[in-house]
Amino acid sequence: MNMKQLFAWLPNPAGYISRVAALLLAMACLRSQSYYVNGSTGVDAPSHGTTAASPWKTITYGIAHMPAQTPTTTATLYIEGNQVYSPSTNGETFPLTPAYNVSLEGTFVGHGVWPVLQVPPGQTGVLFPANQTFNRNAVTFRYLDFRGGAIAMLMGANAGQRHRPRVQDCQFHGQTFASIQLATHGATVDDPRFFQVLFDGAPTGVLLDITQPGCSLAPDIEECTFLGGTGVQFQIALSAAVGAGINLGTIRSCHFQSCLSGASLVRYLMTPSVTFHAERCRFASCDTGIALSPGIMFGTSQDTYNIESSSFYDCVQAVRLQTSNMGGNGTTTVNLNECMMSGNQIGIYQRGAYGTVLMNVSGTTFRQCGTAADLDMGGDNGSMRADFSACVVRQCGSGIRANMNTGNGSRLMVRSSMLVACSGTAVTFSGAGAGPMVLSPDYAEIESSTIADNHIGIAVGSAYYCSLTSCLLAGNATELAIAPTTPTYANWCCLQSAVLLGIGNLQIANPMLSPTTYKLGPGSPCIDAGWPGTTLAEDYEGDPRASAGTLGGTPIADIGADEYQLHGSAHPYGTAGFGPFNVFPTIAAASSSAAIGGIIDVQLSGAIMPVFGVPAAYALLTMGWSDDCGLLPVDLAVLGMPGTNLLTNVAATFPLQAVAPQGTASYAHAIPYLPPLVGLTLTYQWFALLPNPYGIVGSDGLRVTLGS
Repeated sequence: MNMKQLFAWLPNPAGYISRVAALLLAMACLRSQSYYVNGSTGVDAPSHGTTAASPWKTITYGIAHMPAQTPTTTATLYIEGNQVYSPSTNGETFPLTPAYNVSLEGTFVGHGVWPVLQVPPGQTGVLFPANQTFNRNAVTFRYLDFRGGAIAMLMGANAGQRHRPRVQDCQFHGQTFASIQLATHGATVDDPRFFQVLFDGAPTGVLLDITQPGCSLAPDIEECTFLGGTGVQFQIALSAAVGAGINLGTIRSCHFQSCLSGASLVRYLMTPSVTFHAERCRFASCDTGIALSPGIMFGTSQDTYNIESSSFYDCVQAVRLQTSNMGGNGTTTVNLNECMMSGNQIGIYQRGAYGTVLMNVSGTTFRQCGTAADLDMGGDNGSMRADFSACVVRQCGSGIRANMNTGNGSRLMVRSSMLVACSGTAVTFSGAGAGPMVLSPDYAEIESSTIADNHIGIAVGSAYYCSLTSCLLAGNATELAIAPTTPTYANWCCLQSAVLLGIGNLQIANPMLSPTTYKLGPGSPCIDAGWPGTTLAEDYEGDPRASAGTLGGTPIADIGADEYQLHGSAHPYGTAGFGPFNVFPTIAAASSSAAIGGIIDVQLSGAIMPVFGVPAAYALLTMGWSDDCGLLPVDLAVLGMPGTNLLTNVAATFPLQAVAPQGTASYAHAIPYLPPLVGLTLTYQWFALLPNPYGIVGSDGLRVTLGS
C-alpha cells in the first residue's frame, strides 16, 4: 500500500501524519537518496539515474553505479512497473547483487502494476554477498514481482556479518527450488523480516538452512501467504551440537493454503537445542500443517515448539511430531495453546521417541476431525507425558488415542476437558502392563472431564492403571471398555449407565447436561459432588474449580469439566481471529458473572491496525445459543474473512457499534429477570469492519451462562 492509497481510506489523516512525522524525526540521522530505473525508457549511462525523467535502463547497472552508502546514509532504487525486467526485454542480468544500505522498490503510480523480475531458468534472482551486512529497514525490497528461476533470493552471511533485510509487499511465483533461501554461514544471527509477501508455486517458499556449528537464524515471517509446496522449511544439519541453542524466530499471522507442509522442521546429525514459535496462523487443506522432525538429539538437548492461537482446517495431519530418531536424554516439548482444529483427518499426530516427549495441549478445540489426537510411541525406548487441559473434542471420529506401551513411565492426563459426540471412542489408552519387568509403568489419569454422547466413552487396554476422578460419563453407547487386567480407580465420578467401585461416585445418575454446551444444568446432582481435595484451579472455561453451588454453601468442586456458577459466568472461548497488519480483535465481558435481570457488558478491544494507529470504523456483535457454528462454515475464508473462525451459530445480531480511536467498543445486553432463563447459555462474537479495502475480521467468542 502506498501513501496515496493509505490516505484514501484513513478516517483521521492528521493523526497519521503526526505518527509519520515522529517516525521521520527518529530516522533523521539517516540521509536518504533516490535513484530510478525504467527498462523501457532508461539509458545505462553515468548521466542518468538521478531522476524519474532520466532513469537507468537496468537494475544491475543502477546498483553498480549508485554512490556507496555509509552507516548514516541510505538510498532507494525505484524500479518502474508495468513491464518485465529480463535478459530478453531490457537486457537485465542476474543475479542482482544488493549494495550496503540500498533498497529496491517498485513503482506503480498511474497503472497499478508492479515490475516483474523474470529470472532465467536455473538462475538466482538476488544474491546477497556473504561478506556484507544488510540491516533491516535500511535494506528493503518492496513492490516487486519475482517470476521463475531456481531461487529468487539467496541470503547467508559469513562470520562477523549479518543478513537481515526487509522483504515486504512482494510476490514470488514459480521458482523451481525455493523462492527464498537463507543458508547461514557465520557464528552470528541472520534474521531477515518478511511482511505481506505472497509465495506461490515453488517447492519451498522460505528455505532456512543451518549447516555450520555456532550458526543461528531467527527470521520474522508475518502476514505472508503460502500457496502449495512447503511454506517454511527449517533444515538443521550440524556435525557437532555446539552453542547455547537456536531460536528459529517467529511465524505470525500467516496463511498456508494447500501446502504439502505449511511449516516444517527437519534435523540431521547432531544439533543443539531448538526453539520454534508459530502463532495466529491459518493452515487450510494442507497435507501437514506443521511438521516437526527433531531427528537426533544426543545428550540433554531441549527442544521447545510453541504453537499458539492458530487454526487448522481440512488437513491430513494438522500437527505432526515424528521423533523416532531421538537419542540420549533429549527432551522435546510441544506446547499447543488455544488452537482450532476443524475437519482434519488427524489433529495431532505423534510417533516414536528415544528421549522424552512432553505434549502440552490446552484450550484447544477439535471439531469434526477423523481423530483429534493420535499419539503412538510404538514401543520405542523413550517416554511421553501427554497433558490435555481445558480442551473440547466435539463430533470427531475418535477423540484422544494414546498408545504408550514403553514401560518407561509414559502418561496420559486429560483434565477439565469436554469430549462429546464422537462416533468412535472419546479416550483410548494402552500402555505397558504391571509385569515384573516393568520398572516404570505407563498409566492414564482423567480428572474433572465430561465424556458424553460418544460411541465409547473410555477404552483402556493393558496398562499399569487407569484413574478417573471427578469425571462425568453420560449418554455414551458404552461408558467404559477397560481391560480386566488394568486396575481402574474411579472416585467422585458420575456414571449414567455404569457402576464402578470407589469413593463418592454417583451411579446410574442423570447429570442434567445442557444439550448444546454439555454444561451442568441447575439442580444437577454433579454440583458440589466432586473431589474435595482437587488441586485444579479452574474448570474448562476459567471459572474457579471449587465454587459453592447453593447460596451460602461451601465451595466444593463439581463433577465434570464445567464448574456450575450460581450467579452465572462469562468467559472468552475459542481461537481469536487475525486480520491484515496484525489486527487482533478480542472479546471480553465486564464481569465474569451473569445473573438474570442484569446487564451483560460485551466488550471489544484490539480492533485497530497497530502500525498505523487506525481503528476499525464499526463493529458488529452477533449472538447465538451454542459455542459451535453447527452447519455454518467455521473457516470464514469462504466469506472473504481468512483468519477468522465462526464460533457461534449466529441467531441474532445487534446494532452496529462505532469503534473508538483506541480500537474498542462495547454493547450492553439487558437480560430480563425470568427464572426459566437460569442455566441458559448465550454465545457472542464481534466482527470488526476495517477501512476499505481490508474487509472484516472476527474476535474470539464469549460464552455466557445465566445464573440466579
